[in-house]
Amino acid sequence: MIKIVVVGAGAFGTALGNSLSYNEGNEVILLTREQSVADAINFLKVNPKYFPHVQLNNRISARVSKSVLKDAHVVFLAI
Repeated sequence: MIKIVVVGAGAFGTALGNSLSYNEGNEVILLTREQSVADAINFLKVNPKYFPHVQLNNRISARVSKSVLKDAHVVFLAI
């Protein structure tokens, strides 16, 4: 499994991460500064600020802790 971290959960980061999550074997994590955005992505599978009406893939998740960068295979900057 390839762990991909997308730094930034704005419009570009969310769209990029969601697209990457459709590839089998990818674990995609969006790194965001806002806990409310992370919670919405993790539990409701939507980004309420940028894509409130778009259902995200179940294989995408979000975190606020930079520790997810530690063992990432690939990091995309989308800030």
